Amino acid sequence: MRLIGFSLLCAIETASLFADQPPGKPETGELSSRLAAEIRASLPKYSPPAADAPSNPDSMPHSDSNLLILPKITVKGRPPPKIDPNDLMISKFLDRKLAREFKNSLTGLDAILNGFSLPLVVPSMAARGRAAYKASQRGDLNNFIQSTTAADPKAGAKLKDAVKEMDKAHDWQTR
Repeated sequence: MRLIGFSLLCAIETASLFADQPPGKPETGELSSRLAAEIRASLPKYSPPAADAPSNPDSMPHSDSNLLILPKITVKGRPPPKIDPNDLMISKFLDRKLAREFKNSLTGLDAILNGFSLPLVVPSMAARGRAAYKASQRGDLNNFIQSTTAADPKAGAKLKDAVKEMDKAHDWQTR
């Protein structure tokens, strides 16, 4: 009963709103011709630019001594840095995801032998998944270094030195 009363009230309000509008042409916002002519008369007349003016600003004469003309610069946008979705995950969820991906990557006899985990004997699935993920990242880095070395041997040597330093830092952290 309450819904019927509310919908009846809405229908009455809508009808009263439409009843208040006088019938006729709705206002479109166009100006009358007299008003448009008055506005045009008050505006300055349009004068096209001179045809003999040079279109290149470098060829213009420089009569002003305070004028500084800078060379043209082309600015190109860079794409934002790529963020790996794994970098944004909490370590607990990342471990679950890496364990699931590692388990799904196993096939055949490998899946039978490595598809389970004994807590005291072998590392957990999450640890093995994380190791596989780091190995794939390491492979991507090595591919990048090889392609960079082919293009620029000095830059490739610097990248190889940086990888050696990263390995040393990792060894010191995991001792």
